[in-house]
Amino acid sequence: MVKYKFEKLFTKTFQEHQKDPVPIREAACLRVQFPAILEPIPEDLYIVGGAKYHPIGFSPKDAEDFGYYCRTKELEQLRKEETDPEERKELELLLEFWRENQSRYKTRKAYPKEVKKRLASDDLNDIYPAYPLYRMTGCIIDYDKLLQLGIPGIKKEISEYAKQENNPLYGAMLEALEILKDSLQFYADQCEEKKAYVSKERASQLQEMRENLIFLKNNAPETFHQAAQLAWLYSILAHTLDYGRMDVYLGDFLERDQKKGILSEEKAFQIIQSIWRLIADKKTVVHGRVMLGGRDRRNPKAADHFAILAMEASKAQRRMEPQLSLRCYRGMSEEVLKKAMETIADGTTFPILYNDDCNIPNVQKAFSVSEEEAQEYYPYGCGEYVLGHRSFGSANGVINLARILELTLYNGCTASGKRIGLPTGEPEKFHSFDELYAAYLKQLEYYIQPLAIQEKIEYEIAGSTGSFLYLSMLYDDCIKRGKSIFDGGIRYLGGTLETYGNITTSDSLTAINEMVYQKKQLSMKQLKEILKQNYQGNEAVRRTLIQVVKYGNDNKKADNMAVRLHQDLGRLVSEQADKVGLTSYLPVLINNDHNVILGRTTGATPDGRVAGSPLTNANSPSGGSDKNGITALLNSMTRLNGDNNAGMVQNIRLGKGMFLEYLDKTEILIKTYFQKGGTQLMITVASTKDLKDAMVHPELYSNLFVRVGGYSGRFISLPRDVQLDILRRTTYEGEE
Repeated sequence: MVKYKFEKLFTKTFQEHQKDPVPIREAACLRVQFPAILEPIPEDLYIVGGAKYHPIGFSPKDAEDFGYYCRTKELEQLRKEETDPEERKELELLLEFWRENQSRYKTRKAYPKEVKKRLASDDLNDIYPAYPLYRMTGCIIDYDKLLQLGIPGIKKEISEYAKQENNPLYGAMLEALEILKDSLQFYADQCEEKKAYVSKERASQLQEMRENLIFLKNNAPETFHQAAQLAWLYSILAHTLDYGRMDVYLGDFLERDQKKGILSEEKAFQIIQSIWRLIADKKTVVHGRVMLGGRDRRNPKAADHFAILAMEASKAQRRMEPQLSLRCYRGMSEEVLKKAMETIADGTTFPILYNDDCNIPNVQKAFSVSEEEAQEYYPYGCGEYVLGHRSFGSANGVINLARILELTLYNGCTASGKRIGLPTGEPEKFHSFDELYAAYLKQLEYYIQPLAIQEKIEYEIAGSTGSFLYLSMLYDDCIKRGKSIFDGGIRYLGGTLETYGNITTSDSLTAINEMVYQKKQLSMKQLKEILKQNYQGNEAVRRTLIQVVKYGNDNKKADNMAVRLHQDLGRLVSEQADKVGLTSYLPVLINNDHNVILGRTTGATPDGRVAGSPLTNANSPSGGSDKNGITALLNSMTRLNGDNNAGMVQNIRLGKGMFLEYLDKTEILIKTYFQKGGTQLMITVASTKDLKDAMVHPELYSNLFVRVGGYSGRFISLPRDVQLDILRRTTYEGEE
């Protein structure tokens, strides 16, 4: 067996086609990649398809990069471990070539001088307040079109346009469809091979799967099983990690098969469970979104039937993925809502609840689109919104709002004295809070600007180096325009910016306003020195700052500050879209565990938080500071509007008693929250006692799931500081 055979062949193919049109080169590389990286058929599933990506390859999103990627650290480690001098030399040549040809390198190389200066680091553990991310994530392709047309229908559409224009993109798309057909045959052959070594029952299943795979090569799917198989395998080749409105594009097939009497409820459930397991086995952590519900579905009855089976599958599997999400609306099926409450109560943390009545008009305004287009909003990843198969909004930047405040307090320097920010004036000379706040916004914009520029650069690099054929074929306008998704084919090319420490910052601003400017109990000079010393020797001052009103208690003073910051942040971010040439650029409050990671290197803040501790998570209060009950918390959460951003995370923890003893009241609470403008709700059902016990006796709590931020995790597997952050959050056990 030749060592590193795939890596060498992929690189050779890329080099041979380096001067060819971009789509032709990509099709040639995809021909090397598939079916070579496809994984074997699982032993007991009804659906097939999986891929193990190598250190070199092509993908919208690899672990470190997008497009043509190279995991340089992994290759360098292989080179160090390699004992054969010739093979070591081969690896050195691969590294040398891909260091300059991977998309990440080309992106950083294209940064203007000012962007390089302000985005000096890619390391979240560094002291900088803004960091770029390298990925093309949030691909919601048109699965419905795929299943309605099948491979032959899509091939026919492309061929019709190819007759009108000699465009290499069309030829490459047709080749990509042939690669898809070969991948179907690859798995059909595996089914045939395995039949001789399994039980009679499994051999019968494999035969059915084989027949479906061969059928799909030249026909549109006709059955639920075929539709599920084609959608799944296409997602593998496209390397999409989120799966859109599955109840819409599979619900009709489910209903049709059951009316014909060719699909039992048990078989349908097993097929869904197979998909669920394949999604979970990817272990993407923050992806795996499956959307259910919504007020604009063409066949609500069929879709709701699928949704109920989907929630049952999540209960049965008890895995962190898929991130099952339910779009709720006035007049929706009570049976579906009851099933959602039952599933959440079971401790799965799913489904995540979204409010269509609020989100559709919010998306319409934030994205500047029609109501019809806004109805196709999808949360992906940790919860960012995108318009399905019409827009892209990859979250390719991270900004730490609390670090920005530190730079403002120290006139563009860190507390330790290192200048990395914009000189905005010495706060000791400011005469009012408004002057300080204006300086903060200048500092904030100073770092938002380069992140917007780098977002546009990433798209330009993506479009100039790759056609992303499997995405382009199932995005609305690409075939018609004869352009790939990032080269002018997509209708709406937007971007999103992940923001962290929002409430830490607003609470800190509230404390500064009250203690320094209103009550004058501290001078700015004193406050800065106390923060620099991390409150050491000033515990009484820290206690006083902690007692200043906090967001999450239905207190107008604290909530209004959060609203003020939220509004200004949305304005500053969205203003960058026209400046850099994007259709939209929006902030997202969709925190994952980065609030903990960024907190490790963020100094003490004026809200009483000590250096190194977590920042607040998304639109949630700082741990334990919400003291006025669940109604007060939800009232505070509704005050941050959703029409100036691309998604917010509302994360709460309820005790089992809320569902066992007060289920009707809990349903009313959630409905009232949505009626008052709540956009979303993610619920963990776990007691504080269980969380504490799990840290002492982890072996007893293997199935204790929690929402970390925009994703779920097995509590005992989380880093200790993340566990402690979750433990500090308030648990609402029952009646207030």
